[in-house]
Parts: sequence; structure tokens; C-alpha cells
Amino acid sequence: MTAAYNTKIETHSISGTFYQIYSLKNRDQFDDPNGVAERSGISSAMWPIFGMVWPAGLVLAEIMSTYNISQLKILELGCGLGFASLIINARGGNITASDHHPLTETFMTENSRINSFPSIRYQACDWSNPITTLGKFDLIIGSDLLYEPHHPELLARFINLHANKATQIIIVNPKRRQQANFKRRMTTLGYSTAFENSSEKQFIDHGFKGKIFTFSRV
Repeated sequence: MTAAYNTKIETHSISGTFYQIYSLKNRDQFDDPNGVAERSGISSAMWPIFGMVWPAGLVLAEIMSTYNISQLKILELGCGLGFASLIINARGGNITASDHHPLTETFMTENSRINSFPSIRYQACDWSNPITTLGKFDLIIGSDLLYEPHHPELLARFINLHANKATQIIIVNPKRRQQANFKRRMTTLGYSTAFENSSEKQFIDHGFKGKIFTFSRV
């Protein structure tokens, strides 16, 4: 059966390297013939979010293009198209990509294929139903994750479940109102917070305005 949504392939430059990214054509796309997304709590308005290239995702990909990933077990949350995971994987990193959307793995697999990279380990994740077998990670990353009022609590709890004593957490967040709530919840769980504001270059290159948060256990 032919999918009811339209797609495109765009070229994006990260740290001087060009990548082909397979994505939805625009935010008007929707296809849920069997109601899988609806049963997962994904509305028609939220359905296309996973399949777009977002400024915060480009910034996270850029950070991961130079981050020291040697010997780190890494988890990307809400990976969407998997750009950051794609770069980590291309660099030989131990990456597990995760998302809640039923089509994420399909798009991420295609992005690996068209860039001639190995397949990425993927795990479907619902933050409200943690997977205890997923294990713990040395680095947990994510971008533009805080859409809904309940997301800070779910995300903080999920991260804490999969963090070890020395885990670093990097969250790239545009100016979304839920970030203060998320910071409070991470502090309550025993994490220290540092952040840097987006740079002029990140705005010029990727259109990103916001903050890059780093969390670590106190």
C-alpha cells in the first residue's frame, strides 16, 4: 500500500560535511490508516513533528560531530529523523536512537541508507512506560523535547531511570515554556544544571535560538 504522505530529500551541512536527509515534505502530512499513532497518543497535529528537520536537531547534530564519544554508551531521546544519531553512528559511536512515533525507525533507516552508513540501533520508547531492559547510558542527548505540560515530569523520570552515576545529559531546547519545569525536576532528582545560550553562528547556520543544557549528577 502506498503511503499517503509526501517526502523530500534535502542536503544539510554539519561541521563542513554534507548529509542527505530524508524527511516529510512539510507539516501538512498525515498518515495513520490503522490508528497506530492515535493509540499511542499522537494527534494528527503532532503526527508530522517527527519527520521534520528542526533547528535544535541541527545544533545537536553539530555538537555530536565533535563531541568525544569514545567508549561512551549513548542514548538519543526523541530522535525523530535521527540526524544526531546518524552522525554518532558514522563516527563509530555506540548509539541507541529512540522515539515514540511509529514511523521513526523507517525514516531513520532510510537516512542511514542514503548516506551509506551502517544501520542504527533503534528502540521504540514511551516515556510514560519505561523499558527497564534498555539499560543505563553514559551520555543521554535530545533536542526540542518539551512540547507538552506533562513532558518535563516524564522526561526527567525517564532520564533518571537510564542514567548511571557519571552520566552526562545534553538537551538542546528552543524557547519553549516547559524548560523551567524540566530544570526544577532534574534538580529535585539530584542533577546539577549548566547551560549556554545559542550563538550568533548557530542562528545564522541553523536558525536556532534557545539554550543548550547540560545536566550531571551532583
